[in-house]
Amino acid sequence: VELKGFAELGWIAGTGVLLSALSMLFLLPAFLLLYDRRRSPELLKGAGELAEPPLKPWMLALRSAVQNHAVWVILAVSAVGLWGAFLFYSPRHGVAFDNNLLNLQAKDTEAVRYEKKLIETSLSPRAGIFMTGSPEEAERLAQAAKGLPTVQRVEWLGDIFPEGGVTAITGQALRRAVSGLPEAPLSPPDPARLRAELERLRRNLEAAENRALGYSQGDKILEVAESGIQAVDAILKKFPESSGDAATRRILEASYLAPQLADFQNRFFPAVRGMLRAAAAAPPMALDQVPKEIRERFLAADGTYAVYAFPKVNIWERAQLEVFVAELRQVSPEVTGPPVMFFEILRLVRKDYFKAGFYSALAIFLIFLIEFRSLRYSLLASLPLVIGVFSLFGLMSWLKISFNTANMIALPMILGIGADNGVHILHRFREEGGRGIDFLFKSTGKALLITYLDSVTSFVGLAFANHQGLASLGRIVVIGLTCCTVAGIAFLPAVMSLLVRRRAKHRAADAVST
Repeated sequence: VELKGFAELGWIAGTGVLLSALSMLFLLPAFLLLYDRRRSPELLKGAGELAEPPLKPWMLALRSAVQNHAVWVILAVSAVGLWGAFLFYSPRHGVAFDNNLLNLQAKDTEAVRYEKKLIETSLSPRAGIFMTGSPEEAERLAQAAKGLPTVQRVEWLGDIFPEGGVTAITGQALRRAVSGLPEAPLSPPDPARLRAELERLRRNLEAAENRALGYSQGDKILEVAESGIQAVDAILKKFPESSGDAATRRILEASYLAPQLADFQNRFFPAVRGMLRAAAAAPPMALDQVPKEIRERFLAADGTYAVYAFPKVNIWERAQLEVFVAELRQVSPEVTGPPVMFFEILRLVRKDYFKAGFYSALAIFLIFLIEFRSLRYSLLASLPLVIGVFSLFGLMSWLKISFNTANMIALPMILGIGADNGVHILHRFREEGGRGIDFLFKSTGKALLITYLDSVTSFVGLAFANHQGLASLGRIVVIGLTCCTVAGIAFLPAVMSLLVRRRAKHRAADAVST
């Protein structure tokens, strides 16, 4: 596969399974031999003569169904598999692929909640990034990106240095602001407006209290807001009940508010006016005077310029993401950034995992052919796996479970684990000479059930994870292994039961003819 992470995952998983198999083949027999050496010969002699425990009621019911109603069992399991295949290939009911990576995260995290709020306001924090070695090319890329229909805004060094990106910041805006400031002494505060502003401030503080419950620092916000409300209430109590300006003005003049407000205005506004005039008259700013945090965002140490193009569309929707990336690549095929990365990950995951699933199924069937040296037995061993996988697809469609970048790994895993059922059952069937299927309910079936429970236990915890991607992976693996196991211990034994009956009829017919 093209994705390096997935390829390494395959090597790690394959190596782990191989090492586990080698341990089972060499260490386990050695430990059993050492254990038997400590036992007396009399115990070892009678070990093989122990009576088999009676079958559980559910095993007796399964054996009765498989042996006495084999045709109905085959039809029922096959119907479920065909139903799943129909839903999988149906354009209307097929298993969807969820391209929205936000849907993989835990639902109630602040990061996801605010990401969605930013999407609603068209203020995406993710941008496509153009990189170039010259300021002229950076300006060209920025201008070209600004003309794209899916681009909301563009940020680059030219936004800080309007004259082209290498000289200075002009003080025209500051000079215009300073020229509009009054030189005359400030008028005393308007009492009615002051009271209205205080009441508005109180409403804003109450709104902050209500919103604070949803934040991690909510307790601190509540404390600050409550303190502010108490201070505002203390000031508002000094206002009379009447809202008339004359009455309010008398209270202000008679209290400490008037001199304090006048002193504040006489100190604050001249200082602000002086600061603005000094800033407007400041000499031009050179590039090396720009704060390091801002400069390094747009210009790297090696002289590479970065141009950021922020999307107007929702990049978490695949169709809109494709259009956005396609337009950016028209400006420069070398564009990078989170949107381009998301696009490539989605493309490669869908391509590589379906390809991995196909190669896994093909490899499993080739191993069956090499092992059984029979096309018929290879097909029989594959049937539980095929029926189980298509049943999984049907249940996924019915339960509205979609594939995504996190759970696509489940498909090759289910194929590898689910293939064991057919192999073990057919091997034991051939060892018994094809005389019956009682072995399935005495030893092999129990072993397969324990293997299934061990495998499912490893994944069932994931089904309840907060991370939605991991939770969907756990659900798919549990459902898939369950379907493969049911097909293995019900469908395949029913088929073999029919084969045993047919052989018995042929032998009886041959005996009569002779």
